Amino acid sequence: RRLNPPKFKRYQESKPWVREEFHERCIYCCMPDAPQTQESFCVEHYRPKGIPEFDYLELVYENLFYPCSACNRRKWKHWPTAAELANNEFFPNPCDHVMFDHLKYRGAEVEVRRKAGRYANKYLDLNDPKSVEYREIVLDEIYHAEVRRHKAQEMLIEINKKLAIGKTSQLEDLKRKAELNISRADKTLKFFGAV
Repeated sequence: RRLNPPKFKRYQESKPWVREEFHERCIYCCMPDAPQTQESFCVEHYRPKGIPEFDYLELVYENLFYPCSACNRRKWKHWPTAAELANNEFFPNPCDHVMFDHLKYRGAEVEVRRKAGRYANKYLDLNDPKSVEYREIVLDEIYHAEVRRHKAQEMLIEINKKLAIGKTSQLEDLKRKAELNISRADKTLKFFGAV
């Protein structure tokens, strides 16, 4: 963990901290919170609240994570049994595990790589049709923003070359439009967590 927040009286107070800690993305499905709004994300207890053996962890920052409400609802109070843990079946998390070892994102689909990934997918249903469709939309928006940005950058380079040799007719307006397109594309990419 990178951050060192103050002690909390209620675990919900940690939301701005865990949001920043996990780069404004769900720790399980990796979707950014920007398109959905922060209200669609929660503070989750990795070792679930409500299970007596974990009650002491309710306000411990290292046990608090930032999932989307769908992943949080699906994980709920599930926790592996001792036998499942011994068999490497658990919910991987980015603080203790290399997520890529367990779950790999291929476009909008999540590929399960190991037992822990299968265990997580069993409860989180990471490839349910609605989630895959949503991730496809986000990836499509990111792709088109990157294309717009690239075209605007090329246009700006050509305009600056012409301005450097004194060809100024109508180029200043085109330059402003190209800069505006770059700025808009950057905002879209930032919105979707792609920069």
